Amino acid sequence: MLMRMCSCHLSAGGRLEEELTYTRENHGEGVGSRDLMITHTLKEKGANVLHSDTLLAHQQVLKAAVDVSVEVFDISWSLKDVCNSLSFPLSEEHYLDMTLENLSPCVIITPLDCFWEGSKLLGPEYPVKIPGMSMNAVQWSNLNPQSLIESVKKYYATSNTLQAMEAFMKRAGITTAYQEKPCLNPNDDQCPETAPNKKSSKPLNIGAELTGGCFGFAAKYMQWPEGALLGGITKNKTGHIVRAEALQSIIELMSEE
Repeated sequence: MLMRMCSCHLSAGGRLEEELTYTRENHGEGVGSRDLMITHTLKEKGANVLHSDTLLAHQQVLKAAVDVSVEVFDISWSLKDVCNSLSFPLSEEHYLDMTLENLSPCVIITPLDCFWEGSKLLGPEYPVKIPGMSMNAVQWSNLNPQSLIESVKKYYATSNTLQAMEAFMKRAGITTAYQEKPCLNPNDDQCPETAPNKKSSKPLNIGAELTGGCFGFAAKYMQWPEGALLGGITKNKTGHIVRAEALQSIIELMSEE
């Protein structure tokens, strides 16, 4: 397999240049020069990347990129310090603001967002404990925002902050996040019980899942068109994706302006 992590100068006419063109058409001219883009193809030219193993390998590379940290003048910097992330509205509750800040992940445009495994890219590195509650600490891999809000309401039923948060979640399309998406590896111990293919032996139709694109945890804000996620797409007569020659993910970085 070939992996390319790119924010680079490209020679004309190359395959990666074609993928960058896909991206610019869907996300604008700035993408690729400022953001971190990872394109994944197989060594055999024209080979189909729509396999669970290929997507899981893509996830591992993305996870390695997300976990990178560097030290500059004795200060440690991680990708979280320079990436673009969804901003939650500030509240009057300090505990809630801190919790949301810890849970706010980098925005990653990726085909993995069609699957539960996309949650593993969002962290946070250390599970977040919800103050004043006996529930387990959460990461995006086990977080159901809708259920979390319902649980918190039992403790803070009259909180204006929670009402505002519910309204924000509704506007953003934040519901069950990744908990009801299919798993690329249904035998993963962490694959949620609510995944439609949990412990299933039936092969997942990757092309069908990617047809029409994917959405992140905030479905109304994070809508990723299939042309930005895949290259070399082939569809059948019904419009479903049956082949693709490249996977593509973009980690959005903060604007320099």
